Amino acid sequence: MTDNLLIAAAQYLRMSTEHQQYSTTNQERRIQEYAESRGFTVTRTYADSAKSGLWLKGRPGLRDLLRDVTQGGMEYQAILVYDVSRWGRFQDSDEAAHYEFLCRSAGIPVHYCAEAFTNDGTPLNTLLKTIKRTMAAEYSRELGVKTAEGQRNVLLRGFRGTGSQPGFALRRMLVSPDGKHKHLLASGERKAVQTDRVILVPGPVEEVTWLREVFRLFIEEKLSYRAIAEILNENRVPHPTQRPWTFHAVRCLLTNTKYNGSLIYGKRTCRLHTRSRATPESQWLRAPHPTAKLIDDAIFQAARARIKCFTINKSNDELLEELQSILDLNGKLSATIIRRTPGATPPTVYRYRFGSLVNAFHMIGYTPYASKIVVTRRRVQEMRTDLLLRLQKMFPGELSICGWTGLTRNWLQLHNGTKISVRFCIQPVRTPLVRSKLKPVWILRKIDRESNWTTLIALLNRESTEIERLLVYPRAPRSPKYIPAHAPWLKQGIEIDDLRRFHELVTKILPAR
Repeated sequence: MTDNLLIAAAQYLRMSTEHQQYSTTNQERRIQEYAESRGFTVTRTYADSAKSGLWLKGRPGLRDLLRDVTQGGMEYQAILVYDVSRWGRFQDSDEAAHYEFLCRSAGIPVHYCAEAFTNDGTPLNTLLKTIKRTMAAEYSRELGVKTAEGQRNVLLRGFRGTGSQPGFALRRMLVSPDGKHKHLLASGERKAVQTDRVILVPGPVEEVTWLREVFRLFIEEKLSYRAIAEILNENRVPHPTQRPWTFHAVRCLLTNTKYNGSLIYGKRTCRLHTRSRATPESQWLRAPHPTAKLIDDAIFQAARARIKCFTINKSNDELLEELQSILDLNGKLSATIIRRTPGATPPTVYRYRFGSLVNAFHMIGYTPYASKIVVTRRRVQEMRTDLLLRLQKMFPGELSICGWTGLTRNWLQLHNGTKISVRFCIQPVRTPLVRSKLKPVWILRKIDRESNWTTLIALLNRESTEIERLLVYPRAPRSPKYIPAHAPWLKQGIEIDDLRRFHELVTKILPAR
């Protein structure tokens, strides 16, 4: 067949770390045989070498192929792939089908050259292709299980995992399969023989001495992580990464179980290239590693006991129990009381954990007085806004709501420019005047900017839930902050018993100045 009659095709090659039968050379040879027998000529190659088939993100070759196909204008009319597994071992078989559909919808079908079926869309061949995709995904899953089990057995035999950094005061020792020591591995150096293993052994005497000093300072001297880091930096103790010692670096020394002869694996998992997630502590693998034990059990447990008492390690229930004990001791709660209680968790921790200190109080059934004030203020503000809107709706075109830009306080204004201050007066709960008098008393706060405006006064009931009286004044009353019910200025105002008379009173009885 002449070249003019051959159909242009692109080939996609992918090789992971599997058996040699999937090398790119073998794939190219089989694809070439298929192309010659079916009348194709390969004009473009896309390849992913040493790439897993589990996901699209790490395969630039396949991404380039899909991009070129979907954009259109390519010279080839078919895509040749060795088999279904080379297209991908996606754990969701629909994902593999989706990428193939993108090619087919662009008029470029995918041919699997080494498969026994023909990818022609017939029911039987489609069923076989689906089964092969499922088998390809299952192969990766089973391989992952076998690999994990093999790693688990190696760790339980006392050998270390593949990590390259041993940590402070430890070094990596290369050993034979029977445990015979060979030599220490330098930083970044890896084993050359697959059957060899690695264990952790004590490092230089100076580092081991400083490690034990860190535990002593933490347990006996009760120093903080940060204070210990400063001591290490002042004495120029070298950090494994050649960086200064920090809060987190010291904490790692005091909490890492390898210094107590136990290695922990599997705290997080991302099998089959899924998103990394934390695993329950019950599923962690705890492997004994006695050659790395530099800290005795009693000392390590003492350090853990002190760390457990730190606030960051306390649960929400423990914090609330502590808060309840402070309430039982003092009969009330406040940020000041908490700070003055010896050994108490700072108020900022409660704000961080529960959103606010008041939220923490409410969770133990305690409502502070300050919280009641906040709730009352919000309710009064809502009542004031509702009154302004009602008046504006009653007198459209005659009355409007105005306010300064950036300020929450607003006022009413007539069409002729008369400004009307709206004041809501609540009855205080805690004042000597209230305790000595049975009659109601209101609070009238002074607002200098509105002192010469026409003023609408709203007197609220004891609970600040309803308006008891509405009074209109030509100017804001000049009176003390606390106003009793028998105050003379209350009689000087014109009481409004019907809001529909408000505009009439303001425009006629109190004409604009």
